[in-house]
Amino acid sequence: TDKFTKSQLDTMAGGGTYILMQEVPGAAVFSRHQLSTDVSSIEYRELSITKVVDFTAKILRLGIRKFIGVNVVNSQLLDALGTTIQAILRLLEDTGVLNGSNLKTLVQDATNPDTVLVTVQIEVPYPCNYIQLTLVV
Repeated sequence: TDKFTKSQLDTMAGGGTYILMQEVPGAAVFSRHQLSTDVSSIEYRELSITKVVDFTAKILRLGIRKFIGVNVVNSQLLDALGTTIQAILRLLEDTGVLNGSNLKTLVQDATNPDTVLVTVQIEVPYPCNYIQLTLVV
């Protein structure tokens, strides 16, 4: 931290640099602010948010992969997919990965009938990056 000023660190972070710091030699290294290179919105600039989205997508894909190639698209398959997806989403909510979720659509694609279209809405936890304190006298 003695190599860069606070202003220089702010400029680096503003450009999407992930900065790790160590206050004194031998102390624990910590994240100053977990930024990605896309700082266009909080959902893209915060690594914790992008990691939650990526993790959720990976877990859902792993959970439903077993249905591909061994089933026909019918109401039983759609029911089984819906149950599996909702169970995974509840697990992610119960473990604190997600704040909330909703299975929005689960339908057979009209153009490609061998494809099932799934839309899931997720609510991600936001990090506390700033605290605005107002003192009134």
